[in-house]
Amino acid sequence: MRKILCYLFIALFYSLFGDNLPPKATKTYPIVPIRMLVSSTPPQDSIWVRAQIVCRLDDDTFLIRDSSGEITLFLPVDSLLVLTLNPECEIYIYGKVDLSLVNPKKNELYAERILLITSE
Repeated sequence: MRKILCYLFIALFYSLFGDNLPPKATKTYPIVPIRMLVSSTPPQDSIWVRAQIVCRLDDDTFLIRDSSGEITLFLPVDSLLVLTLNPECEIYIYGKVDLSLVNPKKNELYAERILLITSE
């Protein structure tokens, strides 16, 4: 009986505090380099970006980069906020650019979908 309770406790702990990684990407997507997103004329439609997490900036924002530059990633919905996104994690992000009226380098990428890239 004690063993069963121990397993139940472990299962409960893992379900509450375990990693909630994004779904794995099952294919490659046509991507747009970040340097195009931090311009004064970024794409207006939703696009795919392949990037690496640099660091978490706030509860709902991350700094991401690819070989062409960096941009702030904003997670606007709860289903994305619960994902575990660690530094050095490589992901596909599907989303739209929020254009900054002050400076194109302050543009943000609003995520609609995130997929984990695995090296298998």
